[in-house]
This record gives sequence, C-alpha cells and structure tokens, in this order.
Amino acid sequence: MTKIQARQGLSSNDGCGTHIGSYIGTCNGKKNEYMIDNATLLLIWQDAVSIIPDGEESVFLGVFEKPTDAPAGVHAVMCYWTGIVDTFLQRASMSSIQRLSLLTIRGFTFDEYKVLFDMSIKNYTRYPIYQSLLITTAQERASVIYQLTDSYDGYLTLLDRTLALYNPFLHTFLYGTDTPRTN
Repeated sequence: MTKIQARQGLSSNDGCGTHIGSYIGTCNGKKNEYMIDNATLLLIWQDAVSIIPDGEESVFLGVFEKPTDAPAGVHAVMCYWTGIVDTFLQRASMSSIQRLSLLTIRGFTFDEYKVLFDMSIKNYTRYPIYQSLLITTAQERASVIYQLTDSYDGYLTLLDRTLALYNPFLHTFLYGTDTPRTN
C-alpha cells in the first residue's frame, strides 16, 4: 500500500462561509478546517474489508495491491467521502464557485454510478452523480458513458478518470498514483 503524505480537507463554516482553494479556510485569522488524511481513509477501508491478523484462526489468501482491489473497501471510503462533501454542500452560505469546487471533488459511489445507465431519468439535477460530473443534458450523459459498462469495472474506470482530474488526493489513495490508468 502506498503511503500518502498529502492531506486534504474541507473547511468548516462558522458563519464565515465555506472556504475552498487549497481546501483550508480561514476566518478572521482563525483556521476552520476539516481534514481527512490517508490514515483515516485506510482505517475505513480496512474496517470494511475486515482484514484478520495472522494467527491460528486465519488463512492467508493473498495481498491487495491497491485499495481498488477490494470493492467493499472502495464502497466504504466513497460513502464516507461523499457523505462528508454532501454535508458541506447542504450549507446555504457558499458561492456558486465554492459549490462547483465541492461537487467536482466529491466523486461518486457505485450505486450513484449505476444511475448513469437509467435512461428513464430526465431531471439530472436531482442525482448526485450528474451534479458531480457536471452533466446537464442527455447528450453529455451519452458522451460520458460511451464505452463504459454498467459494472464495477466501468465504475472504477470513470472514478479513476474523474478523481485523477479533480481530486488527486483521493485518487492517489485509491489507485496508488496521481495519474489515471491507461487501458
């Protein structure tokens, strides 16, 4: 597992507005920040994957090369991450640029990804996946899902591309690199 030295956080809002930029905000010289570090994400991932220590009651099955090798771990990390970002998005006192910044770093869960393939959806503003990917029309949706499948592999492909572009911290944690995979 690659150790990540970077830390990223989303600032809190104490009546001063949500501050985006380097993901750390200040208000009257006081830092208001919400930090998520690699260690926290790793604990969430490990808890979901239920790694059992070596001992008489366990059998060695193999090694996960990167967190994306364990769907349960990716699910737990993405649910945690998107939940935190959604909490910040619910705050009323933010500019449209701040909201856009949060939406793009948000990412999406596998369940949200599957919504992309539901062709009966016409109102894109009601679904987080469309907001995170900045999709507002059927044509934009079609261009995003072109060559993707409604599968976990398709999910990882789109998540890889999206996080590499908008959220290098989370991308590095999940994929072990800050650049998207090439298939």
